[in-house]
Amino acid sequence: MSQANPALDPWFARAKQWPAETAELREILLECDLAEELKWGKPTYTLDGANIVLIMPLKETCGLLFIKGALLKDPKGLLIQPTENSQAQRQMRFTSAAGIAKMKATIRSYVRQAIEVEKSGAKVEFQKSSDLYFTGAKLPTTREARVEKAIPLILDGMGLEDR
Repeated sequence: MSQANPALDPWFARAKQWPAETAELREILLECDLAEELKWGKPTYTLDGANIVLIMPLKETCGLLFIKGALLKDPKGLLIQPTENSQAQRQMRFTSAAGIAKMKATIRSYVRQAIEVEKSGAKVEFQKSSDLYFTGAKLPTTREARVEKAIPLILDGMGLEDR
């Protein structure tokens, strides 16, 4: 079991949306021997610096975002593609702490599978997009701004649609 990162305690204490659900998910994820960090303003659980899963409180659900979710086996059909352009990430969505508690073993098994995928070195094969985000800009200043905005995402192994 991992130790909770005290630097994230204020994030959980201030959680206005889904406080019980995020606390329940935190407890489960800490049982999976992952390091707890704050990235992109969200609790992120990592293995040797590699992002595995994030807690994502959304408007209508509280979710777990699996970074390489597309590579996970999903026999129960629990993983959802966040947007039609998301190629790697998949979400598991919840609407109650009680629902999370009932699925504790299942959640742990998906997280363990995500850890094994990361350890194996497997990579998501991204499809080429016919929509050229950078070159589609009419003005050079817009192109430059788009590139500058994308650099941190790219360095973190994320695509433009995986924000």
